[in-house]
Formats: sequence, structure tokens, C-alpha cells
Amino acid sequence: KPLPDFVLHKPPYTEAKILIAGENFGCGSSREHAPWALLDFGIRCVISTSFGDIFYNNCFKNGILPIRVTQDDLDKLFDDAERGANATLTIDLANQEIRGPDGGKVKFEIDPFRKHCLINGLDDIGLTMEKKSSIDDYDAKLKKERAWACSCCPIVLREPRSHRGSFVKRRRRGCGLTSSLSGTARSTGCG
Repeated sequence: KPLPDFVLHKPPYTEAKILIAGENFGCGSSREHAPWALLDFGIRCVISTSFGDIFYNNCFKNGILPIRVTQDDLDKLFDDAERGANATLTIDLANQEIRGPDGGKVKFEIDPFRKHCLINGLDDIGLTMEKKSSIDDYDAKLKKERAWACSCCPIVLREPRSHRGSFVKRRRRGCGLTSSLSGTARSTGCG
């Protein structure tokens, strides 16, 4: 149930995409749940003078832009926000600018790699998938050079069941290697 006195539950702020916050925002929020909650509310950018380190990093991992500004710039943005429906802010990530309702601009810094990820909608999985062809090439090379280490065939190992020397078979993923603890091994190849 919405809290009637909470600013983000009052029009026009119910549609806010940018949150202007006090210093050390997100301190104590060591899990991704804090950025998730902001995303669920529709927040895509948080502006403050400082952030909790873990929260700051988790914002980028979840597609939220955390912007650090000076206290003077933050005070100006708070003043702009008090204009209600006339308090439209625009974030220009490409040019690293916050544009206020009066046409004023606040520049901000951002790590170039994180900027690239946000502009291109890349998370950790997306970054990995950008390298898919290189990963596939490496995987093919590895299968040729180290077929014995391939994970596509089962490995059967014999292990002692007890101190009496009887053996039990155990299976794990591998490349057709059959081995006993006596050190003898036989490769059945990779199919």
C-alpha cells in the first residue's frame, strides 16, 4: 500500500526515472535487491554526492546509472526537483551531462567501460557473448590439442570401497578415460 507522505508516491514524482538522493546513498545495501527495488519502481538513474561501494557497483550490473556530483550541483538539482511537474531533468550519458529544466548543464564523470556497457545494454553475460566467436575458436582448438581433457564423454574411475581393496565405479563428465587407483589408464577417445 503506498505511503501517502512519501515523495515518490505523490504526483508527478510517481513517474520519476531519476532519483536525486543525499550523500552516501545505498550504504548498507550489500545485495542486488536494492537496485532491483529501484528498477521495479522505474528508477533508471540515481544522482548523489557519494554512494555505498557495493550499491554503486550493483547499479551498473543492473543497468542503473549512478551519477556522482558535487554538493553544489546536488543542491541545484534538489531545487530543480522541487518545481514538481516543471522539474524535468534529462540525462545525456553519451555527453555525460545532466540537463535541468532551465537549460543548465551539470557534467559528470563515468568510467568509459561502464559507459559502454550502459549505452549498449550489456551485463556480464552480454559482455561474454560479445566474445562468443573467440570462445568457440578457443574451445575447438582445445578439443584438438587436449582431447583427453574434453568434457563431452564420461569418465569412469574405480575407487576403493573400503580398506579391503574392493572397487566401486564412479562416473563423472570427461573424455572416455578409464582409470584405477593403481595408475593404469585407458583412453577411449572422444566421440
